[in-house]
Amino acid sequence: MSDTGQPPSSGTPDPSVPPTEPMPVTPPPGSGPVLPPTEPVPPGGAVPPGGTIPPGGTVPPGPPPEGPWYENRTAMAVVVVTALALLFFLIAFFIWWGSDGDDDEVVIDPGPITSGTVLSSSTVDTSTTSTTAESTTSTTTSTTTTTTTTTTTLPPTTTTTTTEAPTTTAAPTTVAPTTTIPEIVVPPQSEPNVWDIIVNSPDLGRARELFELAGLDAVLSDPDLVVTVFVPTDQAIEAAAGGQGAPDLSDPDVVRSILEAHLHLGDAFASLDGLTEITVENGGPQPVTADPPTFGDIPRPASVVVSEPSGANGVIHVIDQVVAPQP
Repeated sequence: MSDTGQPPSSGTPDPSVPPTEPMPVTPPPGSGPVLPPTEPVPPGGAVPPGGTIPPGGTVPPGPPPEGPWYENRTAMAVVVVTALALLFFLIAFFIWWGSDGDDDEVVIDPGPITSGTVLSSSTVDTSTTSTTAESTTSTTTSTTTTTTTTTTTLPPTTTTTTTEAPTTTAAPTTVAPTTTIPEIVVPPQSEPNVWDIIVNSPDLGRARELFELAGLDAVLSDPDLVVTVFVPTDQAIEAAAGGQGAPDLSDPDVVRSILEAHLHLGDAFASLDGLTEITVENGGPQPVTADPPTFGDIPRPASVVVSEPSGANGVIHVIDQVVAPQP
């Protein structure tokens, strides 16, 4: 029992017992200022704002606690609007990016182009540069897209290629001499041979020297052989000796190789009619023509200026230049 005659409190006020009024306490002298009396703590121990307990000890209920953000309608509305705005921006950006540059395509084609042809080549001609612009205009509405294509036709570009002819080594004769009709003398002896006629003809003196140097005089005088020989005039031999790339006419082997390209064995061709070529002792067959009569073609066809068919063992055709052997 307490001093008041009531049983001790278990910590929970008894609602049937009214709260006691606080007894004023007078502090002893010198103990400091007197504090105002305090209100008793209401049941539950909750103190209202301001620290004052209303009469009767009842504390009004406070505001309810806030829930999570996604249960807040205002916050959810802000999030949805922001997401829709971002989505719209991304869609607009990709549409713009996908259509960017469609009107800037430039196509160049050097070939012929007809109206309405789609240009796809990207070759550029350095001599003449032409540009075909495919202009595309797009008009977009809510439901219809209209595309207009304009194609420009270019004329064909022609490329000219210049090819240089290979350099050919000049043949012994480069300048055609002025030819006079040589004098051919047939000796009065009985049945003179080809060699006899060459020896007695004053305009074939240089030819006689070269035939002797090459050892072909014995061939031309052999009665058992039949020959057709194309003999250059002295004037033609002098031109060959002084031309560009002139052969060494002091070398017997060089001279023999040249003269054998003027010598045919086995037939006596008094005329060139019906012939297109004649085989010779050195090189390939020499081309011939009958009208006008010519022999060989390197460096140019040699003209037959006079013929003498009265040799006992063959025929002599005098020509106005030295020709080279055929390959």
